[in-house]
Amino acid sequence: MVRNFFTHRPSSSREVHDRVNSLYFSGYFSKYEIKVYAYDSLRQPLYRRDTMPYAHFRDIFDTTSSAPDLVYINDSTTNSTYIGIIPIISSDVRIGELALYLTPKIYNAQSVYPELLLGQNIISSLDNSAYDFAIYHNDRLIVQHGDYPYPYYWSRKMNTPLNKPTFIETNQWEHLACRYPNNRNIIISSPQEGFFQPLATMSYFFVIYLIAVLLMLAFLSAYHAIRTDTHITDRINISFRARINYTMLAIIIISFIVIGSLTISFFKDQYETSYTDRLVRKEKTILAAIEYYLQENYDPQQADSATGKNNLGEILDIELVRISDIQNIDINVYDKEGTLATSSQQSIFDIGLTSKRMDPTAFHKLSAEHETQYTQQEKIGKLSYTASYAPIRNKNGTTVAYLDVPYFQKSKTIDDEVSAFLVSLINAYVFLLLCAAALAYFISASVTRPLRFISEKLRILNLNKKNEPIEWKSKDEVGTLISEYNKMIAELENSAAKLAKSERESAWREMARQIAHEIKNPLTPMKLSIQYLQRTIDDGGQNVTELAKKVNKTLIEQIDNLSAIATAFSSFAQMPKSQNEAIDLNEILTGIAALFEKETNVHISLDTCTGGAVVMADKNQMVSVFNNLIKNAIQSLPEGKQAQISIAIKEKDGNIVATVTDNGSGIAPESYDKVFVPNFTTKSSGTGLGLAICKQIIEGAHGDIWFVSEVGRGTTFFVSLPRHEGL
Repeated sequence: MVRNFFTHRPSSSREVHDRVNSLYFSGYFSKYEIKVYAYDSLRQPLYRRDTMPYAHFRDIFDTTSSAPDLVYINDSTTNSTYIGIIPIISSDVRIGELALYLTPKIYNAQSVYPELLLGQNIISSLDNSAYDFAIYHNDRLIVQHGDYPYPYYWSRKMNTPLNKPTFIETNQWEHLACRYPNNRNIIISSPQEGFFQPLATMSYFFVIYLIAVLLMLAFLSAYHAIRTDTHITDRINISFRARINYTMLAIIIISFIVIGSLTISFFKDQYETSYTDRLVRKEKTILAAIEYYLQENYDPQQADSATGKNNLGEILDIELVRISDIQNIDINVYDKEGTLATSSQQSIFDIGLTSKRMDPTAFHKLSAEHETQYTQQEKIGKLSYTASYAPIRNKNGTTVAYLDVPYFQKSKTIDDEVSAFLVSLINAYVFLLLCAAALAYFISASVTRPLRFISEKLRILNLNKKNEPIEWKSKDEVGTLISEYNKMIAELENSAAKLAKSERESAWREMARQIAHEIKNPLTPMKLSIQYLQRTIDDGGQNVTELAKKVNKTLIEQIDNLSAIATAFSSFAQMPKSQNEAIDLNEILTGIAALFEKETNVHISLDTCTGGAVVMADKNQMVSVFNNLIKNAIQSLPEGKQAQISIAIKEKDGNIVATVTDNGSGIAPESYDKVFVPNFTTKSSGTGLGLAICKQIIEGAHGDIWFVSEVGRGTTFFVSLPRHEGL
């Protein structure tokens, strides 16, 4: 077929190029950019555009030791360039020659399939990176990629030593330039980092550290709650100031998550719509070009009538490659049955990376539901992309094929845009978080300062002195709180005055009850002594004089006790202060026992301590104590029962212990704790102050008083006082 180009020369070299490329350089060779130069039998260019002289190719072959028809050029910028010369023979006569250049393709980012086919050469790696680059040959630009406006001629500013990459900075860009001995130069460019861009790494570390700290605190709290078998909320004890700080930080973090999520979702929706619209517009342009070409070159009724096969693929093969190059995008065409007719990347189907059958969902939408356009997400391995389908119609509106345009640019761009946005958002929110932390600190300090001031005032609040009100000029919430505090201290002062008055009155009442109780105790034995003396006189007893002396002594002691009580009451003081002196409990209890022995139905036994029972105490108070204990013992008996009271005085561990035991009703166990409490009594009459006063007197003498009791059998009271060694 190629021979026909030399015998029947086409109008342009483009037809030669497209035909050779379509017939012989599909499949594996689709990775290479093919340039075809045609020469006649005299080795002159068939077309003016073939400006490369034949001698150029011949010189390369003569200086290498490769195969006679193919030469490999070790080019560091393209990694694998081949040059070939193919003689064209007709009837054993050389009618011309074809010279071929095979250089690796630099794929556009919109192309889907090259992502699966790219080799490991430097051009492919650079093209799919974030860098811009340019390649120069003989100081002229031959390849460029990216947004940087590279000059057409190699700039002298970029001159560097051979094979020595050098960094150069120009106009907010950073360049890595390198010159090679084969007159090839390459330059890789990247924008310089902004002022805040280096902070992104710090922001990432800050966020990671913050999350790690929060997770660690949560884990430790949960672990401690499990070990101590407590609920985790029971351990949370956060101050008001800390709650303000945490609340503001939580608001910032939550707003970051919400705004980030909403913005990312919005970005994706917008890019989805934008790139889908762009794909649809590009698809319409491609569809219009294919339909126009088919209307001029394809008739389904006459298509390969000899074999019954449809030659749609052959007709579109060359044109599809041309449109794909112009539009910089991959194109697939399927016949009416959904089988691949042709593709701008035929090799992807030949090696089995994807099926030659049209996607069933898209085929159903276009063939059965007669939709004019259908877009969906598809995937090959881990590579996701958008594919847009449309029916190809002839001039009569009949569907003759289906167009498929895979588009990869959308997902990559969305990811890049979202990543860039997140970087900016994280930087902004980390900055806001730090500002919020500082602001929260000062706000919480400002809010809690008056609270701490009020707390300090409450701490030093004293009802026994005048409390100064707080001065606060502002009429805010704190001012209201301080105003209530000032009202409170005024009310407290009034309440304190009333309380003091009430306490004084209560003290007077209590004192009166105590005085009355103390006065009543000696009156009974005094009355009994006088009555006993009177009976003895009436009966003509012979020991009247001796008995009168004993009664006289007892009466004097009791009268002295009453006099001391009256004196204390008249001086508006307290109960008589203890006038401690060395006294003998044997002597005191002997007199008291003799006094109460005269009472009807009372039998008292006394066991004194051998060697004396001297203690340091107030004599009158000791008389009151034992008067009270013996009287209580007598009153504890049921009516009609004779009192059997035993008094014993012993020495134990350096103490004098006096016991008073009765045969009364006893004390119930539930009343044990109340026996020495003022105003508690088990009798139908009485003030309930006797035992409380006794306990106070004994403890004032550094002694102790206690009891043991059994209901129905009686009670024993113990009085222990330190033994005095002075006598």
